[in-house]
Amino acid sequence: MSFLRNNLSNKILFEATKNILTRNERFRDIHKGESCYIFGNGASIKYFDIEQFNDRITIGCGLLFLHKDFKKLNTKYYYTGHPFFYYPYWTNPYSKSFERNTLGSIYKSNIFEHRDIEYFVSLTNYLGLRGKNINYLYHYDKVFTIKEGSDLTGKYTFMDSALTGMLGIAVYMGFETITLVGCDYASTPKMSGHFYEYGKRKLNDKKFIYSEKPLLAINECVNLRTVTINDDFTGDIVNEIDYKTLMKQELNYSENNEIIDSSALIALDKTNMNYRIFSEK
Repeated sequence: MSFLRNNLSNKILFEATKNILTRNERFRDIHKGESCYIFGNGASIKYFDIEQFNDRITIGCGLLFLHKDFKKLNTKYYYTGHPFFYYPYWTNPYSKSFERNTLGSIYKSNIFEHRDIEYFVSLTNYLGLRGKNINYLYHYDKVFTIKEGSDLTGKYTFMDSALTGMLGIAVYMGFETITLVGCDYASTPKMSGHFYEYGKRKLNDKKFIYSEKPLLAINECVNLRTVTINDDFTGDIVNEIDYKTLMKQELNYSENNEIIDSSALIALDKTNMNYRIFSEK
């Protein structure tokens, strides 16, 4: 009975918000045949000179805009798929407590600072984040599909992770060659942590494929590869290319306090999200 009730509620919500979603039609095949970078937030970014990736459009996510060289990228699009994320209070996924949403405030301030970028957010945030460059995605109770699921004007099924969210957007826009940067779970062994966290963590050699169904489906219709820090890493499903081979330059590791402003690091440390921002963590 609850399934039927939820299904009916979702259908009503979808019909009521069609006009909002239809606005996304303007992105269909807008970059047909082009190439792009998809930037995650993985720790491998600490080894890269990201300015070298400015030769094509970037689709970003998460806290990428905190990187000191973010403005040197050609970032046109940005994905933040967290539901109910842009409100003053939220249920923290780590503490499980209902508290002031300090992390959402960090995102909001950076979104307002970079108004030249088109943002894609969950439809649940419609009342929390508005603007001409804010675009909404509907994602309720739908099983993943490659064709209908990548339709930004419909029931978007690419939202199980930031990586799949960005991939679905890229496919809808018509990109045919996609290079993953900082998407460290797309290869093995897997690098843990984020570029904005302190230190180096142990590699994870466990065999598991992240976002397997979307990667398998997308790998069939576009040229997809992931950038690794060296040739010790092998792509899961997708092809891999190491940074030195791609950019013809050596790796140069930078700690988080070298690539992110100290005030931003202090703010992240206060988000109660279990981030390892400073060495004592």
